[in-house]
Amino acid sequence: MKSVNLLPPENSSDDYIAELAPQNPYKKALIFMGVLIFLLAIVLIWSLYKLHITSKEKTELAVSRPIIAPPEPAKPIKQPKPPTPVVAPTLETPATEPTVIPIKPITVETPKVEIEAPKVEVKPVKPVEPAKVQPLDQREYSLLLGTFNAREAKKKVDEIAKFGLTPQQKKVKVSEKAYLVYVERVSNYELAQNMEKQLQKDGFDTYLSSDKNPNDGFRVRTGVFTNRGNAKDLLNKLKAKGYSAQIETSQLNIAKYEVKIGAFPTYQAAKSQQNNLQAKGIKTVLLMKQMEN
Repeated sequence: MKSVNLLPPENSSDDYIAELAPQNPYKKALIFMGVLIFLLAIVLIWSLYKLHITSKEKTELAVSRPIIAPPEPAKPIKQPKPPTPVVAPTLETPATEPTVIPIKPITVETPKVEIEAPKVEVKPVKPVEPAKVQPLDQREYSLLLGTFNAREAKKKVDEIAKFGLTPQQKKVKVSEKAYLVYVERVSNYELAQNMEKQLQKDGFDTYLSSDKNPNDGFRVRTGVFTNRGNAKDLLNKLKAKGYSAQIETSQLNIAKYEVKIGAFPTYQAAKSQQNNLQAKGIKTVLLMKQMEN
């Protein structure tokens, strides 16, 4: 007998198994056809089920919907026959002449209406009393030359004194915008005193002041002006002397002096004096003061 080697040869185990297995070339085709038939059966069953459900819903909807009978046709309306005209018999009347009825005139009597005018009481009007005017001898007149600071007031008094007049000065407080000229701040009071002496030596008026907080130092003020131009002139003079200065603005109650001429007992006397001063180039304002009884 011929011996058969059942052991697979080396390095060819897969090929050996394939040779021993029976070969069926239609197996794969049969499997594919079975799967395809199964899928078609499922699709057919699903379609029949959906068709059954749809027909059932339509039947239920038709049963639940009420049946509406068609409307009856409208019956024709019989129109009534027109009435037959009735001919009235004609009566022959004899011709007669028209009768004339006299019309009497109508007289209408209008009632007499008497209207009484309302009585108006007229009260007598009290005469207006004329305003009481003080006699001229109870008034006092003066000529105001202006309001000045102390230095300008003294100059104005000396100017008017040349004409033989004696002006009067009255101190007043005026709130004005002021321009203050300060020299640079120093650390202690002794240095401030030395600076003040040096400024006075150079011909400047000085006023030693300290800030609200003494630790901030001391300053020397060299002028207070209501005219910024005058403050600027002083600032330039200080810088020309080698000082470091500045201008500060503040609202101050400044002491000023009113310079007046008079009093004059009458208006004519005050006016005459005003004309004389105006002819010499001096402008004044005429003031009147009411004297108390």
